[in-house]
Amino acid sequence: MSVVRSTIVGLVAVLPVACSNLTLSSQEREYFWRLESDSMVDFETEEVCRVHRVPTVIREVPVQDGMCVEAPRYMKARVRRFPNSFLAVSSCFCESIGPEIHVVRWVCPVCRQAELDWRARHDG
Repeated sequence: MSVVRSTIVGLVAVLPVACSNLTLSSQEREYFWRLESDSMVDFETEEVCRVHRVPTVIREVPVQDGMCVEAPRYMKARVRRFPNSFLAVSSCFCESIGPEIHVVRWVCPVCRQAELDWRARHDG
């Protein structure tokens, strides 16, 4: 029983530090959901990427059916490392939206490559 107790005590001591690395501020969380949603008619124009300081380009981005469910580590990386990647956006509808739909976004090519690299390291 003491082994189990010491293991639990050890986990409880480490957990806040591990979780704090995945924690987003409320502003970062809001920004993430704004990035992931296609429903923003008044999406900000970012002609220069705020992370990479390179010009963005206008691209049509596919809209994926369904709600966006992402791991906290992806959410944190998206907001901080590749906010203008826009590989796709979520329709935020549970039902199918029908044939392929696209929206226009300002895309940073460096963000796109950063997200592809991140996904290769973390999803594969």
